[in-house]
Amino acid sequence: MLVSVGKLKSPRKVISAGGGGGSGQFLKSQGLTGAQGFTLNTLVVSKDMSSTTVQRPPPSGFNPKSPSGSLQPSGARFFWADWGDDFFDDWGEFYIFNPADQTASYIQFSTINGADETFFSETQTHHSKTFKIVHGWAAQGIFKLDVACTSDDTFQFALGHYGNMGSDGGTNNSDLTHTASWGTLRYNQNNQIGVREFFYTHVIPKKKSDNDSIVVDTTGLFTAVFPNDKLAIYTGAFTHGFTCYYIKGANNSTGSMANWVANDIALSSSYHD
Repeated sequence: MLVSVGKLKSPRKVISAGGGGGSGQFLKSQGLTGAQGFTLNTLVVSKDMSSTTVQRPPPSGFNPKSPSGSLQPSGARFFWADWGDDFFDDWGEFYIFNPADQTASYIQFSTINGADETFFSETQTHHSKTFKIVHGWAAQGIFKLDVACTSDDTFQFALGHYGNMGSDGGTNNSDLTHTASWGTLRYNQNNQIGVREFFYTHVIPKKKSDNDSIVVDTTGLFTAVFPNDKLAIYTGAFTHGFTCYYIKGANNSTGSMANWVANDIALSSSYHD
């Protein structure tokens, strides 16, 4: 349930390539926008997020449900249709999963397809908890989603995604890492074989010890293609929240913008503003 919506002015401060300073137990986005002194190895996005109440449940084994089973989140599902250049056939479907009762609800976006370098803040209720959702295009080809449970810092939840990549079986799917000053940045690269469609998803738990504990596809973060070109990305159950970045990369290496993402995250004594 949506409670309030607000537009945020984003800082343009340029900091060192190693990431923000400070200390603390949390990994927090600084809300940076623009190139920040880096080369933007990204492509222009056709901003085409939309929603539907027609359901498409993530199948058994491709969501955080335990024991395994199909998962039907409540609410309208939001997704990107294509991004231009045929990157997707509807992907996103962002949801919050409660392991205590094995239910999920879709994140809602009141403002979609906003301008680059603009974030929107929304207060929503999921699983009887209050969440702060910050989202928007930080720069060309870089979308940020920041999810924080603000009413209960002991509540454990997972964040999930699902949808069709449209690559018709010819799919490369890789889990990669980048060494940042604050720890390991883990991200997924997905593209159609032989086609310049390099899609990157970065997922960072807000609690540093949670991020440090992740072993991809074993504990904490899971990515899988089903059956040929439907991409599922979901986390384990953690407290506090997650910061995610979705990138339309221009190539299969620096197109990940891992250096930009690492630079936006800083150690902090708080996990949300």
